[in-house]
Amino acid sequence: MINLNGKVMILTGASSPQGEAIARQLVDAGATVVLGYHRSFDQVEQLMQALEPLDGLGVPYSVDVASRFSVDAMVGETLARFGRIDGLIHAANATIERLPYLQQTWDDYNSQFRVIVEGAFNCCQSVLEDMVLRREGKILLLLTSLLERPVSGYSAYTTAVGGLRAMARDLANEVGELGIQVNSISPGFTLTGNTPHAPLHVQEALAHQTPLRRLAVPEDIGRAALFFMSDLSAFVTGEELTVDGGYSFGYVGPAG
Repeated sequence: MINLNGKVMILTGASSPQGEAIARQLVDAGATVVLGYHRSFDQVEQLMQALEPLDGLGVPYSVDVASRFSVDAMVGETLARFGRIDGLIHAANATIERLPYLQQTWDDYNSQFRVIVEGAFNCCQSVLEDMVLRREGKILLLLTSLLERPVSGYSAYTTAVGGLRAMARDLANEVGELGIQVNSISPGFTLTGNTPHAPLHVQEALAHQTPLRRLAVPEDIGRAALFFMSDLSAFVTGEELTVDGGYSFGYVGPAG
């Protein structure tokens, strides 16, 4: 059993399916998790009800990660209430609209950069003040396996996530000597119960291209996050774990 009793984590993007799965894993292990969300209170309210019988504590907090003022307020209230921040999981994403490259505008790129890159910058800098003082802490950033196997139409999104990947490695290198670990997860196509852009025949075709013959579910991402936020990863930093069942290395099933 992984025991996170007494640990305080901040999770952004908590209202997304992957964020919810991560929250369930952390709270079930005994952690106190500040559930950062932006506008989607109904989903967070349902998540809170699901977290009630678990061992830890979920605390909702409305935050705009692209606003340093908003992020600092969340971090400040977390410290005032709980006295420490042991981990940050940045899972917040901007709305992703699939458009051919020649139809995208710089505003499309900026909207992704503001949430994904600037949002991570704001959150990491803000929590690091406490982590540096205590010389310990864990930061986990969510990327995408589209960086390895690009799909047309997602250029703005993947370019922003590419910047986030660079940030993760640079930050791991810089704060490691302070006892702080920085890692990342790259989820593949994940079934969330709402996949209108990928009908069943597309899902089946994608699953056939993975050695495990299935697509990810949010719980797969949640378990990977639990590993990185626990003592099981005590000597792991600067690493990127791809959670896509092997899809990104280009597996092709046997003929016939």
